[in-house]
Amino acid sequence: MTYVYSSRSENNLLGLEEDLIVIARKAIAISEVDFLINDGVRTQAEQTAAYERHASQTLDGPHLYRIAIDTIAWVDGKINWGVPPDDVYYHKIARAFQKASIGLRIPIIWGGVWDVRLSRLGTDLGAEMRAYGHRHPDPFFDIGHFQLLNSRRSLVLTA
Repeated sequence: MTYVYSSRSENNLLGLEEDLIVIARKAIAISEVDFLINDGVRTQAEQTAAYERHASQTLDGPHLYRIAIDTIAWVDGKINWGVPPDDVYYHKIARAFQKASIGLRIPIIWGGVWDVRLSRLGTDLGAEMRAYGHRHPDPFFDIGHFQLLNSRRSLVLTA
């Protein structure tokens, strides 16, 4: 089945860096599970609110700089929030973004494993998340988050 974004998801893509929009549109077209774009560009007030509810680790997040999106799995007509590290729906979404990123040659990172490019992760994303948890004793998993790497506001990776 081929999925397409709802008008709400399309609206949440507005204002983002073009490379991220292209990846997101490719990902939904090839995904094995439907998902929506829950969050794109944020105002400072929205970023502060996300930080205060522990949905972000920083007040200076990548959503402010138009380089990040948050997705939510849409399963059987309702939202599925997922439970890391072994949530099958979010792994399917991540694999769609991985394939899109590789095919388009646009590097991104995934909120399930923050320190390695998504294109360099293996097929067992649960194992990759557990390995990330071993490297970082108090990991922050944001399994619906995807972020451009080719921006000066992106994280610096070691791998």
